[in-house]
Amino acid sequence: MISMNKRKKKQTCTRDKDFLVAPGQDMEKIFSLLKITPDMRADRVAALKRMIEAGKYHVSSEDLAEKMIKESLLELKK
Repeated sequence: MISMNKRKKKQTCTRDKDFLVAPGQDMEKIFSLLKITPDMRADRVAALKRMIEAGKYHVSSEDLAEKMIKESLLELKK
């Protein structure tokens, strides 16, 4: 007959094992998806390139300044 402590310990170990294995499996799925995902969106890059070459791509100076400031602040936090 298994004592109550041993039974409780065995249940806890099983739960711990399930808890630790599941995130590992999730990370494996994430890494496999990252491997097949391109670093850049070629279609978006090509469209932007065409717009720039045609002189139709314009960025407002306010939007650019805001983005630069946000990026600088994020770098300071690191």
